[in-house]
Amino acid sequence: MAASSGSAVPPHRFRYRALVALGLAFGMFVAWTGHLAPPPKPASADAARFSAGRAMAHVREMARAPHPAGSPENERVLGYIAEQLRALGAEPQLQEVMVHRGPGQAATVRNLMTRLTGTDSGGAVVLLAHYDSVAFGPGAADDVAGCAALLEALRAVKAGPPPKNDLIFLFTDGEEGRIAGHAGLRGAYGFTMHHPWAREVKVAVNFDCRGNQGPSYMYECSAPNRWLVRQLNLAGTRPVATSVMFEIYRRMPLASDLTAFLDAGIPGMNFAFIHRLAHYHTALDTPENLSLKSLQHHGENALGMARRLGNVDLDGAGGGANSVYFYLPLAGMVQYGLVWVWPLAALAAALYAAVVVAGLRRGRMDPAGIVYGLGLHFTVWLVCALIGLAIFWLTYQKRDFYFVYPSLALTVTALAAAGGLFCLVMGLARKRLGLLNLCAAALLPWLFLLAVTSWKVPGASYLFLMPLLTAVAGLWWMVLHPEDPEHPTLWGAAILTLLGMPALFFITGTAQGLYSAILLLGVAGQVSLFLLLLGAVLPQLAWMAGGHLRTLSLVFLAVGVAGLYAAGPPDKFSPERPRLNSLTYALNADTGQGFWLSCDAAPDEWTAQKLGDAPRREVIHDLLPLATRADYLRAAAPEYPLVPPSLEVLGDAVENGVRTLKLRVDSPRGAEVLEMCANPGLEVVAARLNGAPLLPVEGRWFLCYSIYRGGGLELELDVEEGRTVQLQLTDFSYGLPEEAGVAPRPPRMIPKPNTVDFNLDPLKTDETVVTRMVRL
Repeated sequence: MAASSGSAVPPHRFRYRALVALGLAFGMFVAWTGHLAPPPKPASADAARFSAGRAMAHVREMARAPHPAGSPENERVLGYIAEQLRALGAEPQLQEVMVHRGPGQAATVRNLMTRLTGTDSGGAVVLLAHYDSVAFGPGAADDVAGCAALLEALRAVKAGPPPKNDLIFLFTDGEEGRIAGHAGLRGAYGFTMHHPWAREVKVAVNFDCRGNQGPSYMYECSAPNRWLVRQLNLAGTRPVATSVMFEIYRRMPLASDLTAFLDAGIPGMNFAFIHRLAHYHTALDTPENLSLKSLQHHGENALGMARRLGNVDLDGAGGGANSVYFYLPLAGMVQYGLVWVWPLAALAAALYAAVVVAGLRRGRMDPAGIVYGLGLHFTVWLVCALIGLAIFWLTYQKRDFYFVYPSLALTVTALAAAGGLFCLVMGLARKRLGLLNLCAAALLPWLFLLAVTSWKVPGASYLFLMPLLTAVAGLWWMVLHPEDPEHPTLWGAAILTLLGMPALFFITGTAQGLYSAILLLGVAGQVSLFLLLLGAVLPQLAWMAGGHLRTLSLVFLAVGVAGLYAAGPPDKFSPERPRLNSLTYALNADTGQGFWLSCDAAPDEWTAQKLGDAPRREVIHDLLPLATRADYLRAAAPEYPLVPPSLEVLGDAVENGVRTLKLRVDSPRGAEVLEMCANPGLEVVAARLNGAPLLPVEGRWFLCYSIYRGGGLELELDVEEGRTVQLQLTDFSYGLPEEAGVAPRPPRMIPKPNTVDFNLDPLKTDETVVTRMVRL
């Protein structure tokens, strides 16, 4: 019996559709591989090369334990770096200086540095990383990895020809802040404000981390950027950098040690790897969790920039104009001046207008169809953005900070929902409105965003320009060659495949970096980018599906369900996804009463060993006067033998109605943080610390000396004559009292990091606090 051929699809059409699918997949693959760190080199690698194997030995030694600034463990790390510098034949120099750059804040930092003198120096280049960690984790990535990268890069530089310019390798102290505001970056500011070498620095290159995997992004470059980006391109590394990264970063409430150099008028750039943000500032930031590939890329960037900047003429450092820049495989860094942003945007708009006019004249498009199509695209975007926001809101309500754990799975779910709805709506509308009208309408948001970014954030304009140009070219092909997606030709499939790749490359790459930076917080932005991408490749999707776009929605549905399943239940914790908790001991030395404190919502099985099952929920002004919440957990505790902070009156005089108190404050028990807080309503006219004037404090006067190294502080306060003066003295040491016998946390629990509240809460975890009140 002969087979019926009425509905059979010729085999070559399946091959053409497969060609389109493979082309789309290849575009995403290229973008994905562009964000991969290089393979690590072993410890046996050539001496002139950077080796992650050699650098990891430094990481394991420095990241044995948390080493916050001022702690004994941080002193050990400092000594280790100095020892390694001497072993490399470099002479370490220690800078110890008091830094007070924010109201109510001061610290004593200890920076370590060494200088390689150039053969024909035209200035100095500083490469820096901070050696302190937060108190909540050992800081293997943040920023031991940066320090290890500099040590290994220094070794490789010395193994080769000497540089022409001076190279300064700077290991800063006190980068991690304790309280909100200008509390961090203390070592970097100590160098730029007080060290004589700072006046000779022409360029600064900082290495930091905000995760423990992924490529080492060059995510910040000072303006003007053309000269610096060119040096990066010529450094012999594989840069992962785009101007859109900086446009995003500079709008985030973040800063790094590079900020101190930029404030001093020194140009520079920032490198960091940021994947696996859930480990940032936590006990999971260990050498075992640090990616060797990321360390390799970090170090290659350090070595490449050291060699390039060490041998280039620095007279033009930071000069030239601003530019748009991005990385292309095989081509390297592509740059063009901002002066070209508007002409290129106008070109894209003109080409789009021309293809629409051509489509209208040939009867392939109609104005009403484009308008209706635009309305459909906007409706789909609005619904999908709301779905994304709902996913985040519901997840945060249910999981609180733990939304970071299922972020990838839930982001995939949101994208799948968006993709499914897009394909369903476009599939239903295609027969009525026509594919060309839908495609032309899909490009109008691209034009709008190109205009907005060209006006407000020109560094991000390329993200919409390049895909738009190729999408318009694809639309031209469809207007000139009226082929039905259900009956594709080889040429049509090949051309549309090639023209769809740029959109996939640029958007996929940007989405990777955006997700790594803010996880599920940016799900609405991720959904918007994804819908833009689907609109740009709508012709390719239609060809790939043989005109049956609705069938693709089933694929997206399956992906979405898988994402929901992968997210897992909210109360399932493990060593890889641990529970966060807090417990601190505080002693009121005036009353002799000790307390266990926590900023958690409720006790868990570990904190309950000291808090009990039903601790009081109340204010703790008597222990921490700057703590404003009214729902801290508090439970009575024994009085452990802890010596409170001391105060000695060195002078008390009145002149012209102003009383000047000269005081000496100390922590006899050697605590790392010393805090002074005046009684409410007392106006401190002026304050001086060790002879240096302090910045005025709005509201209740306080001083947090966040890196205290002993020896006492000489404090002078000018107050109005006749006013009552009370100072609450509080010192903080890292760790709980040994006498308390606190059992260690189970493997599925870790200390609550400062990323939960962005340092806004003055009550930290795993600390011992002693406070007393002094009346003067």
